Amino acid sequence: MTRKRLLFGAILLAAIIAAPIAWYLISPLFITRTVNEDFPAAQVAMQQTMSDSRADTTMQAQTSEPIPEASNDMMAQTSEPMQQASGNMQMDATAEPMVDQPADTMMPTTEPTQVPTSEPTAAQPTEAPTMQPTEVPTIQPTEAPREPKLLRAGDFHPVTHEGTGTASIYELPDGKRVLRLENFEVLNGPDLYVWLSAAPDADNARTILNNQYFELSRLKGNQGNQNYELPADLDVSAFNSVTIWCRRFSVNFATAPLK
Repeated sequence: MTRKRLLFGAILLAAIIAAPIAWYLISPLFITRTVNEDFPAAQVAMQQTMSDSRADTTMQAQTSEPIPEASNDMMAQTSEPMQQASGNMQMDATAEPMVDQPADTMMPTTEPTQVPTSEPTAAQPTEAPTMQPTEVPTIQPTEAPREPKLLRAGDFHPVTHEGTGTASIYELPDGKRVLRLENFEVLNGPDLYVWLSAAPDADNARTILNNQYFELSRLKGNQGNQNYELPADLDVSAFNSVTIWCRRFSVNFATAPLK
């Protein structure tokens, strides 16, 4: 009786421990994770369009600034000397002329010394300030955005499990490079990663392990359209295929040879 209880307890304990592990390993086979991401080139083009729009708005704001006008005080100061000079000229014109007297009736008198009077000098009009035309900045034409450049591409084929879709490597207008999986679908599994392999193609796991490989990223989803950015210092020409790799069990799920 005691042995049966001990055996039952051991089996129950093993089941409690094994159940979570079994669920972790088996459940991905029945779970589908779909991840759809936009093509990165569309995001780059949108950012460039927004930048050009902000630049155009700034240029329009600069060219629409009003030209400053001369103030009323400045105009009044300019007109005052002109009015004063005009008044002096009218007073000289209305003065009565002197009448000549006969020579015999004139008494000898001592001629007073006349002090020459200086004629009033008309004030020179103040020149109004010259308005300099506002320079309109020249709008430089913007260059048309470059298109993404396709470097290499290939279609997935099944190895251990079913896999379909296209793997493509692009160089974006900003110089970055991405691996793009499109219309991608593979059987889900535990611990799946995206690998780049130097092997031209592979229909087993050994071919992948016997050649140079680079672990790019954990697989985002077993279905959809996904982007994986490549390191700037990675030599893409050294790799010839893309593999969906199960790291836990060293299994090649599917491979896409690149051309």
